[in-house]
Amino acid sequence: MEAQEVIKEAHDGIYDAHLPSPKLKDQLHRFGYYWLTMIADTIQYTRWYKACQIHVDFIYQSLELLHPIVASWQFEA
Repeated sequence: MEAQEVIKEAHDGIYDAHLPSPKLKDQLHRFGYYWLTMIADTIQYTRWYKACQIHVDFIYQSLELLHPIVASWQFEA
C-alpha cells in the first residue's frame, strides 16, 4: 500500500479521525506503519486538505509577557 493511500485512509477513511499532522503521525505509528518521510507526508496531506483548513484552530492572542497580579489582602483575587 502506498504512503498516500495509508494517510488518506487514516485521516478520512474508515477511521474518519481528521487529525492534525502530529496526531495523524502518532495514529499511523499505532497502526504499525513507519517510513522515513512520514512527518513531512502527513504535514503536506493535512496542509492541502480543504476541510482541515476550514476548521483549523487559530490562536489570535498576541504574544506578550505575563504580569503578576498582587492581591492586597487574602482571597481578593
